Formats: sequence, C-alpha cells, structure tokens
Amino acid sequence: MPQTMHVRETDPELAARYRRMGFWVDETLTELLDKGLRENPAQRYRIWSDDRPYDGTFGDVRDKALRLAASFVAMGVKPGDVISFQLPNWIEGVIAFMATLYTGAVSLPIVQIYGSKEMRFVLQETKARLHVTVDRFRHIDYRANIEAMLPDLPALERVIYIDQDFPDLLATEPLAEPVQVHPDTPVMLGYTSGTTSDPKGVIHTHRTTVAEMLQRAKVEPGDEKPLALAPPEGFDRWLVGSPLGHVSGLQIGVFVPILFNKPAHLIDKWDMDFVLDLLVKEDLHVGAAANYFFNSLITHPKFDGEKHIPHMRYILSGGAPVPRAFGEQCDAMGISLIRGYGSTEHPSVTGSAFADPFEQRIGTDGRALGGVEIQLRDLDGKPVPQGEQGEIWTRGPDLFVGYVDTRLNEAAFDAEGWFCMGDVGVMNAEGFLTITDRTKDIIIRGGENISALEVEDAVCRMPGIVEVAAVAAPDARMGEHVCVFLRLAEGTPAPGLKELRDHLANVGLARQKWPEEIRIVDEFERTSAGKVKKFVLRDMLRAEAGKIEA
Repeated sequence: MPQTMHVRETDPELAARYRRMGFWVDETLTELLDKGLRENPAQRYRIWSDDRPYDGTFGDVRDKALRLAASFVAMGVKPGDVISFQLPNWIEGVIAFMATLYTGAVSLPIVQIYGSKEMRFVLQETKARLHVTVDRFRHIDYRANIEAMLPDLPALERVIYIDQDFPDLLATEPLAEPVQVHPDTPVMLGYTSGTTSDPKGVIHTHRTTVAEMLQRAKVEPGDEKPLALAPPEGFDRWLVGSPLGHVSGLQIGVFVPILFNKPAHLIDKWDMDFVLDLLVKEDLHVGAAANYFFNSLITHPKFDGEKHIPHMRYILSGGAPVPRAFGEQCDAMGISLIRGYGSTEHPSVTGSAFADPFEQRIGTDGRALGGVEIQLRDLDGKPVPQGEQGEIWTRGPDLFVGYVDTRLNEAAFDAEGWFCMGDVGVMNAEGFLTITDRTKDIIIRGGENISALEVEDAVCRMPGIVEVAAVAAPDARMGEHVCVFLRLAEGTPAPGLKELRDHLANVGLARQKWPEEIRIVDEFERTSAGKVKKFVLRDMLRAEAGKIEA
C-alpha cells in the first residue's frame, strides 16, 4: 500500500497569494520535466566519469525513464509509494528519478556518503518499497551495506542494482503516459542532518518544487533585474559536481537543464586536474555549488587565470560559509561571486544579482527571493529593530510542507506558517540579509551538513572517552571541519586520528563526518544547567585560525 504522509496545509490566503504571483501553478513537476524532455529530444545529456561515462540526449533519457517506470508499475508501484536511490552522478540516477516521477511515486534521493547507520534510519522511517543502487563506488560497498540491513527493513520489497537489473528493466515497453497526480501531493523527500543525531526527513510537493524553479525565471515586481541565480546568457553551460542525492544537485543537474533547455554536464568526482582541463576543452563553466568546489580550483597549482577565469566568470556559492577574503580574491580576478542562503527545508531564501554592488554581493547573503518573506525575531518571538540580530523565520512558495516525523513540525513552524531556519542574522535598510551565527548545532563541511550530536554519539562509544563536544573549526579548503574536544577517563591515553577513525568506521559513521582535529580537555566550561558552552570552543578555534592567517 502507498505510504501516507502528513502534509501541512498552507493558509488559504497565502496559497492564493502564491498563485497570483505565478509561483504556484497547476502543472506538476512531472508534467513540466516531461515537456522539457519531449520538446527538446536532441538536447545533450553528458556524464563525465571514469566508471560510467555517458553521452546521450534528452530523448534517450525520456525513453529509458518511461521503460523503467513501466517496470516499476509492473512491480506494483503506486502513487505515494517511496522509491529511494543512492547513486553517484551517473545517468542511471537521472533515469531512476524521472522514472519515479512518471509512476506518481515519491522520490527519495540519498547522498552517496551515507553509511549504514544513516541508511537504516532513512529507509525505516520512509518505508521505501524499492531501492536503486550500485554494487560499489570508490571506497563504499553499497551492496554489503544494504544487504546487511535488509532484516531491519520489512517494507523494502526489492533492491535494484543497476549493473545487474537495469538491462532487463529497460527492455520492457515504455509506459504510455505519466501517471497523473495532484500538484499538492509529495514528490520528493530530502534528508538533512541538523541538531538531532538522526537525519530529518523533509517533504516537498510538486507545488513547492516547481515554485523553487520558477524563482529562477521571474522578476520581483518593480525590479528591473532578476534577484539571483541566473548568470548572463552564454555562461550557463555548467559542469555539475553537486551530488544528485542533494536537493541542490537535482536542481542544477536535472531540473534547470531540462526545464530551461540547457545542455546537462555532470561529473561523478571532483578531480581538480581533470575539471580544469575539461572546462577549457569543452568550453564549460562552473557556476553553482558550495564554496569548496570553486576554492579547490582557484587554489590548485594547475589554475591559470588567463585560461580558466573565462569559464568561471559568474559563480553562485551557497551551502557553506563564504569567507570575505575569498570573495575579494574572486573580485580581483574579475569573477563575480554572489552568495545565496537556504536549506533543504526552504531551498532558496535569499540571493543577490551579479550586477549588485560588491558589498551587497560579498558582504551579505542577498535579498529575499520572489515570494519569500523574512522575519527576524528575538528569543521571545518579537520582531527585532532593523540592523539588530535576530533569529531568522521565513515563509515562501518553495517552503517545504513538513517533516516525515510530524513531531518535529511543532517546534519548526508557528501558527501562521512561518518556519524557524535555526540561524541568526541581521538585515539592512535595503533588505539584504547577513547570516551572523547559527542556532542549530551543525558543522557545514564543503556544503554537507554534519550533526555534532551524531558525531558525539559515535565518538563517545569509544572506551575511555567520558565526554565529547564536536564543533565546527574553520577550514580554508572546506569552509569548516569537525573538531572534537575529548574529556578522558583517568589514565586513558589520548587517541590519535587513525585510532578514532577506525572506531568510527566500525560503528558505521560516514567518512565525511569523521573528525579532522582532536583536542583534549580536563574539563569544559558549562552553563548553570551543566551544558557545555560550545561557543567558547568555537570562538577559541576561530581566534586561533585568525592568528594563523595573520
């Protein structure tokens, strides 16, 4: 039976406003993407990979997706069922996503770094019926991971391995036409690690997802230019390294090219040598990703400004802190960098235009995007005066409709549908928002959210460790990395990084979340309630990083 998900109802007046503004439309994401594939069958879809390169067309993708959809339907898949996939940036991931849409099912893309601990939780909570994956990719044995947890996943009816199963599944007759669903039904689930040890499942409908894309094509009333996201014509042949398991990867690797008839170029691993050569050889651009991707290229020994800057002239950075120094470095090179702010729950909250002045592009995180409202509140929930810091609350047509675990909704939303982003910011007189701190206890490493509590839970299982505090340490390459402060039992020798990482591998914590720095303390500074004052640890690391840079 299809999995029923609770979707929060939007206030009727608010819904009517989004319709009047043109962000809420009656077409589903399936209908719009299928139209793009159908009307532009010769457009190129390219995957750059040592393992599974692909050079095809929109027409090829549509045909294969309809065939896979027919096989899904033959397996009993119905609208509302959940189909998950964990794959690198390969064409099979694009096909699996489109096939899921064609059946009316709900897509569950899973980031490729998730290990057995996260996978088990996500598949149990969503009751996914089918899971699409590969035997292994790089250091991850996906088959061993999923097969080890099958006894704990009674709802999972079949695991589909692309090498073993796709040839037969794609040999069937294609589905005659996509299954029709209502725009307010769920289309996609995204999992994000936040302040809790387990990932949080975010529900997006066809309406909220389509609204997110329409923000890229609309101009705010009374404004002569798009607020953000759209580079000038001729600079949009993007090479996409963001994983398809992320909302951002799907947006710029699947939605944008298909909806706006642009060639798609995806890469399955960010090899800087290869990327720098590829940009020049194929006349591609790097345009939208976490700061890590851009910084890794500009600081690479092979980077040649004369050759490479024309291929990265306009870049949108989000998902991780963007140091001002990096923005200044880009500006000096003739690269226009803009910052964007959002989350899995509310993907596009603010952004700047490439034509905005430097201080607005680099010194802030931009203005509210089309249809988005922002409030800054104090701890009592009251609005703060302009120019003062406050907790960020948002509403907008692309805001998610609730968590898979409905118990999380009460703390996340107020009675008027405002969502608490969990961040602190300040807004200037022109409406430009600057993020100044985070209330959520997360580390953002290269655009990937890492739960400090999850890391702490895994580390404290190691013998001899009494207490752990995991915090974000500044990182010139990744934005932030995990630093763990350890309080040890008397007589316990301090563990080294290798010893700690061996332990974390055994407990199934994803490698991306492993600490890169260890500090030993005799005791922590605490609040009156006994909580560790993590801000003291973060401030110390930032101060040390500042001294090193100076």
